[in-house]
Amino acid sequence: MLFSAVAFGVIVTASVLTLVSLSNSLRGRLDGNANQVMIEERLADDIVSSSYSQQIAAYRYLETPTRGGLAEFRDRGR
Repeated sequence: MLFSAVAFGVIVTASVLTLVSLSNSLRGRLDGNANQVMIEERLADDIVSSSYSQQIAAYRYLETPTRGGLAEFRDRGR
């Protein structure tokens, strides 16, 4: 009876430690993936913002064609 109780305690402790270890591992991967998604979202936001900025410069240039407007349009495309 005592041996069964000790064996059960060892098994439960090992199971809990394994579960905690797996949980920490999964959390680490989840954090890494979330950080990667945030980086990609920032890059996408920068691309969209640059595109809109260049489109606005193009509309300004079309409205009043000047060398400064053309230069602004070209600068926004970089």
